[in-house]
Amino acid sequence: MAYYLPDQSAPGLRHAVMVCLALLSLGGSPLLAADSSPLTGAALVDALREGGYSLYFRHEATDWSQSDRVAKAEDWLSCDGSRIRQLSAAGRERAAATGEAIRSLGIPVGKILASPYCRTLDTARLMNLGPVQASTAVVNLRVAEYFGGRSAVVASAQALLATPR
Repeated sequence: MAYYLPDQSAPGLRHAVMVCLALLSLGGSPLLAADSSPLTGAALVDALREGGYSLYFRHEATDWSQSDRVAKAEDWLSCDGSRIRQLSAAGRERAAATGEAIRSLGIPVGKILASPYCRTLDTARLMNLGPVQASTAVVNLRVAEYFGGRSAVVASAQALLATPR
């Protein structure tokens, strides 16, 4: 699905909007105009400003010289780059720019949940959109075995994202 946005001057703004749009379309239903065509440009931004949507972000860029070493439950809680992959400098910058873009667009943000991985918590905190709560309602599928398996993890995320705001 393609969305067309007006040029934006703030770094990260176009990225933030594109991420929001891509994630909104994951549910299979884009934001639609009265004539049932997908909203684009200013109309789409106006709809997002009305609130009531779940926005789902993946963590920003990580340092691929690091790797995840999960051998037991809760290893993913580590913020030690020798044990678990952390955000890269570019990832930290992009998270801050994405948060600035969302604020400059005037998109309201309510409850902020993040996987307990350090890189996801850091992404959410660096976006600076409000208090961040760690939650296992959304976790990396690589650790699904610790949360009831892949289908349980997927069902948990789907239930969370389907909950009306």
